[in-house]
Amino acid sequence: MSFQCDTIGVLPVPFEPAPVPPDATGNRSDDAELTGGGRTWTERWTYIYPDHYPRYARLVAAPEDRVWVMAFPPLKEPAFPQELTNPIVFRRLGWEARWRVVDRSGLFIAEVRTPPGFFLLEVGEDHVLGLHKDELLRESVRLYRLIR
Repeated sequence: MSFQCDTIGVLPVPFEPAPVPPDATGNRSDDAELTGGGRTWTERWTYIYPDHYPRYARLVAAPEDRVWVMAFPPLKEPAFPQELTNPIVFRRLGWEARWRVVDRSGLFIAEVRTPPGFFLLEVGEDHVLGLHKDELLRESVRLYRLIR
């Protein structure tokens, strides 16, 4: 089976790059004592952080040829580098996410903030659907109405 992909449009990222402050990352390194083959040794990992946050964390397609672009959340405590490079797997649900809605030409339409603890999965004509994590880390599915 062959697959051909043509670029049909390029949208600008609606967020400016934001610097990662030194107190968000700290100087983190970890030591681990490993054992194998009848011997024990210590290894050290030093985490290297980027100078700037990614310009966005997620993209979600919406009706009417719109795209919701999520700003990368500023970190309130030191984070593992994996959280900076893969916000979907290492999702931080404790903050309210900031989204910008753009049309197919990249024109800014609206800014939306989703509730704290909510991980957006789908945007519909008049709703958003996603996962909510409460203070006991229990997940539930939530549906919110969109009012334009």
